[in-house]
Amino acid sequence: MVAGFSGSSINEFVVAYFTGKSKDGATPSQPIRFFAGKGPCRAVRWGDYSSTTLDPDGLTIWTIQEYAETGWDDPYFGNNPPGYGTRIVAIKPCN
Repeated sequence: MVAGFSGSSINEFVVAYFTGKSKDGATPSQPIRFFAGKGPCRAVRWGDYSSTTLDPDGLTIWTIQEYAETGWDDPYFGNNPPGYGTRIVAIKPCN
């Protein structure tokens, strides 16, 4: 089982995480951070680009999560618009 999600704290910009449980019931002691946030984020909507799904191979689980990205020049938002990015990670079972 795998759950992907975003999270932040007072000391950390929005980060992409996942956690899970193996078939023997083992779980990580902490969520696994697979991509750190890069800057402040003012996104109005969050989670539209978040997904966790099983690969057709029946073993690999993919998770796509949002994280806080640095801003850029944008004609609609101006300088430093709400910055987010997405990262993808494949989680494979251990033998």
